[in-house]
Amino acid sequence: ATPANGWRFVRWEGDASGTSATTTITMNKDMNVIAVFEESLFTLSTDILGEGSISVSPQKSKYEAGTTVTLTATPKEGWEFNGWEGDATGTNKTITITMNANKSVRANFSRPTVQHHFRLELVASNLQNTLEGSVTMHIEDTEGTYTSQKLITVRTFSDASGPDRYVKQATFNLYKGAKYNVYLDFDLNSSGGTRLEGLSIYGFAGLSSFSTEMKKSKMKIGEFTESELQSVINEMIITAIKFQE
Repeated sequence: ATPANGWRFVRWEGDASGTSATTTITMNKDMNVIAVFEESLFTLSTDILGEGSISVSPQKSKYEAGTTVTLTATPKEGWEFNGWEGDATGTNKTITITMNANKSVRANFSRPTVQHHFRLELVASNLQNTLEGSVTMHIEDTEGTYTSQKLITVRTFSDASGPDRYVKQATFNLYKGAKYNVYLDFDLNSSGGTRLEGLSIYGFAGLSSFSTEMKKSKMKIGEFTESELQSVINEMIITAIKFQE
């Protein structure tokens, strides 16, 4: 039995049996022999977890049995390729598979993160009245809000003769290579018209002098890449804030 292109021989039926393409029979009566063929074309489906793409070569809707197919996984910028699943395995971005059945393959991508440690120091001085509330640092991915975390809470500042100081540290896991907006959000309560008279930010001399109403205000520090946050304001973002009634 000889199959046509795209088909394969499966078995003999009737007065012959077996799966070998060549068989013999003894003619001792009328015989009826059927050769059974089936289409040997297979499909390949691909799926993606995360952000990236898969290129397939050759790209076909169906493949003949034995066809070798090359798959290449390409992560989106800022993402990493983690490996193949399904009917393919390994962590090499480019692999080959042999089409001897219908197959399904998935490429897994993830967005790597980098851990950053931030230290926020608050200095309040020259207060005539008690000041309470909070100062929050927000780090937002420019593609959408990534995280918002309170780094410092102002307790009670009532010493007019000298500064009160409060320090807190926190850790953020930021997406590698992403861009972020950094804000300070003031939510303070006092009996007077509290103003922000001085602000010093490590590495940013342009913001060393600042004056604004800040009982309920949000101040943008700037836009930075993840690596800039690492190198510029990793250890201490705010070094001094003065409140004046």
